[in-house]
Amino acid sequence: MYLKPKIIVVAGAHSNVGKTTLCLKLKKLFSDSAVIKLGHGKPKKNVGNIFYPSSTDFKEIQRKFSAVQYLIVESNAVLEHINPELVIFLDGDKPKASAKKARERADILSGKRVDKSILQKISLQLQVPESLLTRVAWLAGARPEPVSAIILAGGQSRRMGEDKTKMQIAGTTMLQHIYEQLNICFDAVIVGTNKPKNEFNHLDNAVFIPDQQKSQGPLMGLFSTLQASGTRLNFVTGCDIPIMNMFAVRELLTSTMDNDIALASFKRGMVEPLYAVYNKKVANKAEKLLITGHRRIADLFPLFATEITEFTNSSWYHNINTRKDFMNYLGDHERA
Repeated sequence: MYLKPKIIVVAGAHSNVGKTTLCLKLKKLFSDSAVIKLGHGKPKKNVGNIFYPSSTDFKEIQRKFSAVQYLIVESNAVLEHINPELVIFLDGDKPKASAKKARERADILSGKRVDKSILQKISLQLQVPESLLTRVAWLAGARPEPVSAIILAGGQSRRMGEDKTKMQIAGTTMLQHIYEQLNICFDAVIVGTNKPKNEFNHLDNAVFIPDQQKSQGPLMGLFSTLQASGTRLNFVTGCDIPIMNMFAVRELLTSTMDNDIALASFKRGMVEPLYAVYNKKVANKAEKLLITGHRRIADLFPLFATEITEFTNSSWYHNINTRKDFMNYLGDHERA
């Protein structure tokens, strides 16, 4: 029995930034742990956490959970009364007033780089390996190292019958829609395209990389952009997946701690090579494959440590290849 469990607080800008989801993921990482939520509302169903009103004396909660080593607390207000070993803040647009102080207290802040020295310090406080804290940072949307996002936009859109990059979503193009989601979460965004740069003046900070040889398929696009990347890790997507689910991206980044390629699977038995994270070193063998006539990205997978993460709750996922796919996406998006 522990006299006092070590405290991890997950705070956030508002109620829809994924605090509960992260808490439950942390519970899996910290084996001897419990999750509670302090708040004014009602407990969420089927999430396995325990709800306490904000007015609850936290010392009573600590005594109740003295048998666990780690207590994971979803709350902003609790930081007014305690000094936890770790504070994670999930940022978002239009933060509520109570979020300001919690954000200032954060050790790990989503969307931002987190210094290695901070992770080392917290790992000592929590008495866990630094590698575990690195996983926590990735899952929280922070970046323990620089990461680039790559959008491969060089396809010919034959099945669609028109340029997918220019299709309109919510008043903007498909490519810009994807770019804007990625630009706020990565250190750099690279667009792989053979089109003139002046067609993309609206993508202010993007780096445009043409294929080193044209008409060589998606493997050439991946090789060309990875070779141009300035970071070890690179999240790669196509220009036909309109929703960038950052929780899924974070899971993939976590997988690259032990692998060179991290692939998403949204349907059993199938993988999505253009919703994945690739180590930059993959470019070297991609070049050798291209020289020997290979064109498929999947030909890389047996050559590297590759992990597939299955996302069972993937109703958000749309891969738009045809006009029907596009209309289905728009219909689902409107209903949401």
